[in-house]
Amino acid sequence: FRSFRTALDLPTPDSPPDLLIAAGHNMFHTLIAAARLRAASTILAGLEPTYRRLAAPRITAKAEWLRARLYRAKAQWAAARLAYKRDYDLLRAHPLAPDLPQHTKEMAGLGP
Repeated sequence: FRSFRTALDLPTPDSPPDLLIAAGHNMFHTLIAAARLRAASTILAGLEPTYRRLAAPRITAKAEWLRARLYRAKAQWAAARLAYKRDYDLLRAHPLAPDLPQHTKEMAGLGP
């Protein structure tokens, strides 16, 4: 985790934000799988400034998806549904988005 935090401090304002986001997403998924939810929350919070720098709907949707996964892992079902809905609303405007089927499947798994 310290190595990842150090890596987050290395990029400059001129660094490509997609590089930071890709590394952050990988670490986030690893922490969720390891049930290290507090650390996953920290990673997500650390990525927020980068998300705000990018206006791409797909990136915004991905951020909502990560939030939904975190809420789901914490058994916060209402918050997870809301985050999945925001994710879905952003992605359905781009029906060929490669993430749409996986996100829809996860959202359906929450039930009504």
